[in-house]
Amino acid sequence: QALKQQISAGAPPEMAVQQDEVSAEEDINVVDSDIEMEEIPAEDVVESETAILEQARELSQEPATTSDTVLYEPAVDIAKILGEADVAVSGGISVVDKFTNAERIAYQWRTNDNIFGSAHQKPISNINDFDNYVREYLTMTEQRCTGDFAIMPAASEQFGQTRVDSYEIACVGAGVDSSASVAFFNMDGTFTILAHEAPTQAMDMAMETRDKIVQSVGKS
Repeated sequence: QALKQQISAGAPPEMAVQQDEVSAEEDINVVDSDIEMEEIPAEDVVESETAILEQARELSQEPATTSDTVLYEPAVDIAKILGEADVAVSGGISVVDKFTNAERIAYQWRTNDNIFGSAHQKPISNINDFDNYVREYLTMTEQRCTGDFAIMPAASEQFGQTRVDSYEIACVGAGVDSSASVAFFNMDGTFTILAHEAPTQAMDMAMETRDKIVQSVGKS
């Protein structure tokens, strides 16, 4: 809500990254999900005039996958996380092959509320890399924004060996009107970025979706 008020006032907040250190190794088991996932060609990736997150530039630098590419297999099941958070998905979850390779994997979907969802996953072997990964994503997302960019840290929480940082992001002006609620978390050796994006007038819905996901991750 604070970010929404500052966007309306035309005063984007400065970026701030919360830092909490975790030294223990993750030991959380994740089960398979029944939600079907399918690979989609790059030309079918969801695009919109307001979108800023689904093709973060650090991913767009990677080559597209081929049939012979060995893909990264994350320990965290995105479909399971969404299902346990009661986030209803319309049309299933798709693997975005253009942004997927042996080092990372990307997904996209739309919720029944027509909120665009995306996830990026890659290995994390050292918890000290957590803050660097968060900064990289936020920096690349800011570079993608052609309007005024704002970041508001929402929370940094610890659930056992899992750290979860939450942010509100907005890009407005220059023909863009987009906001996103993002959760970053480490679990069982996988670093996950999970975002839901909507026009600023619907950012409350994206925030509610993100908060449900954080609660679900905390119970895992």
